[in-house]
Amino acid sequence: MSNNEQVADTLPERLSRLSNATFWGWFFLFSASVAVSSIWVGSYFLFVLSAALVGVLFSLIFSRWLAKRAHNIHVINPESFTSENQQILYQEVAALCEKAGLATTPEIGIYDSPDMNAFATGATHDGALIAFSTGLLNQMPLEQVKAVAAHEIAHIVNRDMLGMVLMQGIINGIIIAFSFPIAAVRFLNSYSDKPNEMFEVILRFSGYIIKILLAFIGNIVLLAFSRHREYRADAFSSVLVGKDAMVGALTTLSADTALPPPAQAAYANFK
Repeated sequence: MSNNEQVADTLPERLSRLSNATFWGWFFLFSASVAVSSIWVGSYFLFVLSAALVGVLFSLIFSRWLAKRAHNIHVINPESFTSENQQILYQEVAALCEKAGLATTPEIGIYDSPDMNAFATGATHDGALIAFSTGLLNQMPLEQVKAVAAHEIAHIVNRDMLGMVLMQGIINGIIIAFSFPIAAVRFLNSYSDKPNEMFEVILRFSGYIIKILLAFIGNIVLLAFSRHREYRADAFSSVLVGKDAMVGALTTLSADTALPPPAQAAYANFK
């Protein structure tokens, strides 16, 4: 067996070790625990959690459309390239997608921004989008652009966007579940025959404390998961294109001082 065949045989295994399997296992275990516990404590928490998850899933479903509008993204059409650079970019990304095991190539787009950046979004493998800023394409050599593309492909392969919104949905659901009873008691107190002002102050203060505390803890958990998935995507990229290309891309990105337009600030967590 040749060295190339050995690498080809081990590549899927190396990539699978960088998958999101552990996260999905814990998420479904948590979901099952919530479902079982709701039988004993009532369906309130399950209803709130489900509503929160539905809300963030809808935002993910429309994320590709929203990102295109917010960034004025020009999607590259493989049937009618407008430049040789577009053709090269599409072909390189398509080759990396095939190497990573994606059945279809995501939409590939370019948006005008001076900062060196890229992001992936979309609810499914088939409905994903990878977008590159003009600043990145103009200032990075091709090998480093490929490393960035491989990083974004990793997010698609591992369904990181779905993982992030599910995590956010769980956090939102927990905050609502613990805050709503206090709000309901405040409502009943306000419309009672003899409202207790001191009780109202205590309830309001307790509600603020609970929201702030849960949001703070939830944000730490979300940031930790986000950072972990970024490290994993870097490792995934180094397997696909080589360590030197990934290190070079990170080094180039670290020297970037340009800022994205203010209209794109809301999408900073994608990038």
